[in-house]
Amino acid sequence: MGYLSKSVSEPVPLLKMGEIAGVDPFHLNKLFVNYLGITPFEYHQYIRIGYATRLLKKKEISITDICFATGYETPSSFSKAFKKLLHFSPSQFRKMNGTERTLKRFSHVLPFNHVAVSKPIIKKLPEIPIFFVEKSGYYDGMYFEAGREGSIEISEFVQQFGLEESTETIIALFPEPPLGMDDPQNTVLIGGFHNGDVKASGNIETDILPAGKWAIFQHQGPWEFLIQSIEQIYLNWLPFSNKQPTATTPFIHHVNDSTTATPEELITNIYIQII
Repeated sequence: MGYLSKSVSEPVPLLKMGEIAGVDPFHLNKLFVNYLGITPFEYHQYIRIGYATRLLKKKEISITDICFATGYETPSSFSKAFKKLLHFSPSQFRKMNGTERTLKRFSHVLPFNHVAVSKPIIKKLPEIPIFFVEKSGYYDGMYFEAGREGSIEISEFVQQFGLEESTETIIALFPEPPLGMDDPQNTVLIGGFHNGDVKASGNIETDILPAGKWAIFQHQGPWEFLIQSIEQIYLNWLPFSNKQPTATTPFIHHVNDSTTATPEELITNIYIQII
């Protein structure tokens, strides 16, 4: 996957993918379909289109140049592939301005079989005081190590300052989208809500999420690939909801505890502020 994430300038034949992975190409194809719900070719197509969305934000680069930079032979084949995935042509995407925020946060969306979220509840919330620690590292579609380290630091901070009664359960915020399935530099903010009396200390920072209207989705099941649930919201719900996301970073709130609930019983609320 790491090789495909870096190979955005040309298609990679299935035979070549098999050689790199060290497995039979047909077996590799089966693994992708069983695990991700898509073929290796489709996965690579998502990566290339995701890269194209970032190039489209640079007005000085022509759409034709972007077409060739992402390995498409003609502008028409590039436009067809782009529109099939994002429901907009490259030129429409470039002209969207404010609406572009809907797609730019999560632009490498993958239709994972794991993804299942409820229809949202729309709710007005007051300002939300939070505290958090920033961690880096996104591997194989997850923030596993970053999340583990962040949770340990947050737990130690809560215990050190006796904040157990004034804080809520763990939350995570995603400032920027990961660039593919492996993005070592991508950051996640691990933290919690509080009642307003927490001060920054060491690596722990504080902030206030602005008051406003939030779309709250419920994800039930394992935390693996939870980020793709957010991606599906940005791709498949927001563009057709007559809602616009604000610039506020989306976050998730783990409702129950992984030490007492089975992976299938885990409930996570996804918050996206809208106007």
